[in-house]
Amino acid sequence: MPAAPKYDKREREKIVRKINEKYATGKYPIVVCCDHFGITYKTFKRWDKEFSKVPRKKAEGTTQGTKAKNDTDESTTKPKTYADAKDEARNVRRKALRERALTALEYHLEIQEYEEKKQIAEIGSDGKPVTKKIEVTRKRKEPNPMLTRFTLTNVDPENFRESQKIEHSGEIRTLTDLIMQNRERIEREQNEDAGQNSE
Repeated sequence: MPAAPKYDKREREKIVRKINEKYATGKYPIVVCCDHFGITYKTFKRWDKEFSKVPRKKAEGTTQGTKAKNDTDESTTKPKTYADAKDEARNVRRKALRERALTALEYHLEIQEYEEKKQIAEIGSDGKPVTKKIEVTRKRKEPNPMLTRFTLTNVDPENFRESQKIEHSGEIRTLTDLIMQNRERIEREQNEDAGQNSE
């Protein structure tokens, strides 16, 4: 078995930075990112610990009068240390995961309609199955009730809460009460509209 390649300090830091950047996309587990660059997760953790110990440097300002306003100095636009780059990658990953989570939440809060196909076959004279017809059934998947409740308690916490809500009047209102009141309001408005149309 060939020996593992040896890397100098600069190469090691470059690899762990690249791994953090790939991991920051939110598309790959950290182990997959390590495999992509040819090292094990154990090695990555050791190198990560090594470069995380490097003291952070303060960003150098561009207060010199000889510098133009649109002058892009690498010392001010790029992280000074590995720790800074790691923090930046971590923030990027959080944002990426947040967007993916919101997209998934929106999907599961929508009504999903789809077709399910079933082949009806018979055995032919040659002993092989022959498709006689295909039955198509339209199906409907309702929004996930737990995710719906989670969304309501976060986007409208004043009206939808996990725990019971005690009003100043002493009345106890639960999430079920609020849902039923909302349904009654909708039905009342629909009846009023129907009455106006009949007139």
